[in-house]
Amino acid sequence: SCLLDLLFLGYATLVVVGYVMREERVGVDKIFGAVCGYIMIGLVWALGYSALEMIQPGSFAGLQMSAASNGPHFADIDQFLYYSLVTLSTLGYGDITPLSRPARSLSATEAMAGQVYLAVLVARLIGLHIVQCRVRRAD
Repeated sequence: SCLLDLLFLGYATLVVVGYVMREERVGVDKIFGAVCGYIMIGLVWALGYSALEMIQPGSFAGLQMSAASNGPHFADIDQFLYYSLVTLSTLGYGDITPLSRPARSLSATEAMAGQVYLAVLVARLIGLHIVQCRVRRAD
């Protein structure tokens, strides 16, 4: 079920980010869409980390699994969401750390994706806003 959630949320994230990146008027909907897209990206990565931990237990150090489970479980998604958002924002507290190669690769990729998303998105929204202001002045 975790992989199906990952696929669905990944698709939904692409739809939201696609809407934000379209050439249209920059308004409140676009700004909220951009924030929503950023959070959804964090959720997608959290599900990916959760799936990785289920497939390859011990990929992360510092996880506190629920007492009822013998290993990683979907109910522990809150810890992966925390780790994902900390990684996406490149904050990196270090209380949860990737141990396996796939976990390290995914974490590094997420950190880069977070920075690229912010840089490209902000540049895109500012560029569209400037063009719209010039068009309004010309009218």
